[in-house]
Amino acid sequence: MTRPTLDSRGVYQFRRKVPPHLIPIMGKREWKRSLGTKDCEVAMRRVYSVSEECAQAFALAQGLYDGNVRLDANDVQQLAARWFREELARLEATGDYGHWLVESYGGGFNERDGEPVGRYFVTYQMVVDPDSNADIARHTAPSIDAVLQQHKLPLVAKGTPLHNQLAEAFWSHLCDLSTLCLARVDAGGRYVAPPVIAPVAPLSFERAEAFKHEGRTILAVWDAYKTDRIASRRAATDTTLNDYKGIVQHFVELFGDVPISSFTNELAQEYRLKLARTPVSKGVGIRGIDALQQIALADAQDLPRISPATAKKRLRAMSSILTFAKDMGWIQANPIVDSGVSKRVARDIIKSGGSRRRKDYSRDEIKAILSSPVFVANWKPPLTDLGQALYWMPLLAAYTGARQNELAQLYVRDVRQTTDGVHYLSILNDDVDDGHGRRVKTASSRRDVPLHADLLALGFGAYVASLPSSGQLFPKLAQDARGKFGQSFGRHWGPYLSKVVGLESPAAPMHGFRHAFKTLCRGVGIPDDVHEAITGHSGGTVGRSYGHMPLARMAEELRKFPRLAQEAGLLQ
Repeated sequence: MTRPTLDSRGVYQFRRKVPPHLIPIMGKREWKRSLGTKDCEVAMRRVYSVSEECAQAFALAQGLYDGNVRLDANDVQQLAARWFREELARLEATGDYGHWLVESYGGGFNERDGEPVGRYFVTYQMVVDPDSNADIARHTAPSIDAVLQQHKLPLVAKGTPLHNQLAEAFWSHLCDLSTLCLARVDAGGRYVAPPVIAPVAPLSFERAEAFKHEGRTILAVWDAYKTDRIASRRAATDTTLNDYKGIVQHFVELFGDVPISSFTNELAQEYRLKLARTPVSKGVGIRGIDALQQIALADAQDLPRISPATAKKRLRAMSSILTFAKDMGWIQANPIVDSGVSKRVARDIIKSGGSRRRKDYSRDEIKAILSSPVFVANWKPPLTDLGQALYWMPLLAAYTGARQNELAQLYVRDVRQTTDGVHYLSILNDDVDDGHGRRVKTASSRRDVPLHADLLALGFGAYVASLPSSGQLFPKLAQDARGKFGQSFGRHWGPYLSKVVGLESPAAPMHGFRHAFKTLCRGVGIPDDVHEAITGHSGGTVGRSYGHMPLARMAEELRKFPRLAQEAGLLQ
């Protein structure tokens, strides 16, 4: 097996020369992959799986050379359809429909500064010459290469008959995707049905032996699990998958990319024990070294370790992936479940008192927050302009129990009033997809939430009226890479509570309001089904899933809710 070498940055990599007769098929003279580490021991653990990937790529290329493996017309269309399906899923998750549109201008130029005016979007087929094979190949080549690499196929040299066939198929699907994007942009983000494409089917060379579960590694199962989750379009998929990705990578750093069939009960127990020795990621010198080095450093310096609750979260993530593998028939049992390690960690949590940690703000803590400088002295962060978000979002959370991102992503149009005079927030209750990437955690999270009279007395209505009717309720909060609007708020709210307010509470900075809202509702006798409807919890019985909770009933019950702003001195 080829030993890893160092690149110019001192990072280990795996390199192999492509046999001369395979160069025209693979389109390159050398096959290489970064091993992502500067540590020789770690590189040697990773080199085996990368070597296997290289061997598979060479074997497939040899098969193409010998004529034993070839892409037929159906394969070409299937690869293009798979690309279309995955790209559409990504666009629908992010709302970035402009990615496959071409920005254009019309209407001349601005007389003062010569800038073009009349900015608009057109589809790819409107600006690309359909008779120009070179133009079509240039636009489709990146997508073709990405799909071939995803399926562990050798890259196809440009200009060959096979590449021309792929370019033609991908161009057709790119045009369909671009047209769909323009339709959704013109429709204001409303849903427009996609075109009919080839149904999912195996490629001609995807024989049973290529899918033997004995050869599937942890990372291969993770890729399949991720694809399944994206296809199901479950709520909060991006955040969950990002968390799970880090957990899987951590496991691979501990044990390598082991075959799924070798994940035994014994390995599950060893994983649990290593998690117990894993340090928290914020320690000095922790970042930048792999999982085994982190444990060694933590042992040497007696660093703080992750809590049993965090260990349970990581076990639960790996268990979900193993359950998926079991459902697919790749393993016979879930070792994390069968070994009982989750139950033992749960007992550790109980012994440590973690399950009894208070999650809601107390009445005194809420009073301290609402009488702090943000609310009484117009305090603002020194270097960041969040507008009025720091003032209104905590108040709205305290009086509605809404989640941080639910509030951060609201638009002005989401603040409404019924004909009976009930003021309320519409949290994506009538928008399936508004084209802005807004999302909720569960189906029951789509709801109407009445506004307490205190919020109106504090001037919330005047604040809303001061904003453009088509804009965000908190226009200074921008979406992050994961599509969330509340991250910039969260980065300042937590430090504000600890450093400016001096609050010492076990409750999470914003989620503590959600727990406190439920506690206060129970304290004043607001029925469970009412405050569950307000907070978007589904409830515990099948009967509660029938019909809906009238907004007027929720508003009437909310009058019982404590006047928190008055207790803090914001209202008389």
